[in-house]
Amino acid sequence: MTSERIEALKKRREKERNQMTNRNQNLYAWLLLAAVILLSTALLVNQSPYMWVFPIGIMLGFTLERSRFCFAAAVRNPLIVGTTKLLQAVILALMVSTLGFFILQIVTVDINNFQISEIPGSLRPVGWNTVIGGILFGTGMVIAGGCASGTLMRIGEGFTLQIVVLGAFVGGSVLSGVFHYPFWHDLLIEGRTVIYLPQLIGFFPALILQLSVLGILFAAARKLGKMR
Repeated sequence: MTSERIEALKKRREKERNQMTNRNQNLYAWLLLAAVILLSTALLVNQSPYMWVFPIGIMLGFTLERSRFCFAAAVRNPLIVGTTKLLQAVILALMVSTLGFFILQIVTVDINNFQISEIPGSLRPVGWNTVIGGILFGTGMVIAGGCASGTLMRIGEGFTLQIVVLGAFVGGSVLSGVFHYPFWHDLLIEGRTVIYLPQLIGFFPALILQLSVLGILFAAARKLGKMR
């Protein structure tokens, strides 16, 4: 058999394999879509509190996968490959969430007379617990190659190693949250003061201050990306 014949046969087999793979992927996609529709319908019929959370989660997952959004990559890429696109996206996401939480809070409480306990969400003291937790989480996500959203996204794409990462993620959260949290709470959190900017300087000044800081960080990240 001549070399031209061998190359032609290799190309034909590769084309057949790609067609088979595409057919399989299309089948899995339709099955997954059917399962999503059935589950959404069941939640809606039973008036489940998750009937809106589930489709929103599906849309967020699709957006994360298409955009390759990952907090670990957002911090890692500027230092390793010099790109800041994901970092800029994270900062923009923080700006949008800042506006969203601001609207939620001002329509929930009396901005002129409120208590910390009335604020929707979970407010915790800032201290060494924040520093230690950030270092541990940052180290873990760099070693694992992704944050929580990145890990879930890669599992959906078929990266089996990330299943191990997810298992360790869940196990560590349960271990620290159920068994170790009282120790850390008594050691680092109990008795600390919650710093809530709207309580110190007002809601609108706090909003302007936070958006200004995030805007400066966004401009710096964009400039760094152009320089690299």
